[in-house]
Amino acid sequence: MLRRTLTAAAGAAALVAAALTLPATLNDTAAAAGSGVRGDFNGDGYRDLAIGVPEGTVGSSEAGFVSVVYGTSSGLNPAKHQTVSQAGDAMPGFPEGSDQFGKELVNADLNKDGYEDLVVGAPYEGVGPNNSQGLVTIVWGSSAGLRTGTTVPVPAEHDETVLGAYLATGDFDGDGSTDLAINKAPGTIVIARGPFTADGGNGGFRNGRLPADEGYFLRNLTAGKAGGDGVADLIAQTDGPAGSSHAWLYSGGTDGLAAPVALPDSSSAAIGDLNKDGYGDIALGDRHNTAANGGRVTIRYGAASGLSGTGQVFSQATTGVPGTAEAGDAFGTAVAIGDVNRDGYGDLTIGTPKENLGATVDAGALTVLHGSANGVTTSSARNFTQDSSGLPGAAEKGDKFGSRVLLSDVDRDGDADLAASAIGEIPPGESHPEGGGAVWRLQGTGSGLSGSGSIAISGDDVGHNWDVVSFGYHLAG
Repeated sequence: MLRRTLTAAAGAAALVAAALTLPATLNDTAAAAGSGVRGDFNGDGYRDLAIGVPEGTVGSSEAGFVSVVYGTSSGLNPAKHQTVSQAGDAMPGFPEGSDQFGKELVNADLNKDGYEDLVVGAPYEGVGPNNSQGLVTIVWGSSAGLRTGTTVPVPAEHDETVLGAYLATGDFDGDGSTDLAINKAPGTIVIARGPFTADGGNGGFRNGRLPADEGYFLRNLTAGKAGGDGVADLIAQTDGPAGSSHAWLYSGGTDGLAAPVALPDSSSAAIGDLNKDGYGDIALGDRHNTAANGGRVTIRYGAASGLSGTGQVFSQATTGVPGTAEAGDAFGTAVAIGDVNRDGYGDLTIGTPKENLGATVDAGALTVLHGSANGVTTSSARNFTQDSSGLPGAAEKGDKFGSRVLLSDVDRDGDADLAASAIGEIPPGESHPEGGGAVWRLQGTGSGLSGSGSIAISGDDVGHNWDVVSFGYHLAG
């Protein structure tokens, strides 16, 4: 349960009054360039947070929207927020039931103006003469925040399904422009090459298919620099029958993405330098396998020639990892890498949204394992739940705390802060039995993540004082 610090009526009114609005046109170009800071949509030098609400109500339809909370020197400020949806003239498309606008979110500076842009997937939008399903929209950053959106014109070869359900951004060919990876169908990926322009123009498209895998469907795309060549790589992960999963690494290069190499079975991924050797490492979460099917996380370390053949495997059965391995915990559902304690080593945060806390079923938990010169260590491992000291709210059945995790230095103090979703959370006033959802922000400090001063954000806190479903389904920034 989420405890309120404002009354529902007064809080909602104050926050609606402070909400940012989308400029009507692209002509309101800022006089100065943006900050160039990753995740900074309004160019003020602080990273912001985009929260996907794919079942959120827009008008009379559960078409989905994105809630953006802007960063400040004190961290995320819910009073400084903005809603992005398909309603109004500033955005392409039209809000219709089940569009799921906001199901997938990624961010990058796609037009090289110094402002971060947001890419939003609406995988069930019906578009085109064949009613091909799915739409990908770039929402441009500016000094006023996110502004007019542009559709990415992905070439149609047949009736696509769930276009934009999975996205990733990175410079996959090393030409200095950010590219966009988009799923075109359950087993097809298209790369839209950068740079991008305001009318949706780009450097062309490259198509590719996942390795043949009957009965498997793409679940996740993750981009980052794994290894040491400085070019972005792409991880594709699939889910299949009976909880099975596969994963592949597509290495980037001057000719684009290379043929895939198999990775350990997994369904979530993060890339970062865990041992401070200058090479990108990979964390692969598999929420179903090992430790009595409670889930595991596999680490593969980067080297000059790519990924090394050695690594580590962690589960809740590993000595020093908080918790107890139990079937269905879903340890590894979400993973993120970032330096939370300013020591220069990337640290690993793991979401376990179906962790039981005593008799409280599926309350959820977060585990933090720190990086070191020898890789990930269980020394000083931390565990957070909604019952942890300093965290707003209380753990309840079905909260699923830890469904999504994102590490980013919002307040620019040198350590990463954590945003974590509880998509089953039912804030006061919500009526949906599956939960409205909420997002917690925990502050990084010189000694690691701390519950002290943490905040929780739900739909009410950003101007949506009605039934909101799936708040926090995806995070970007």
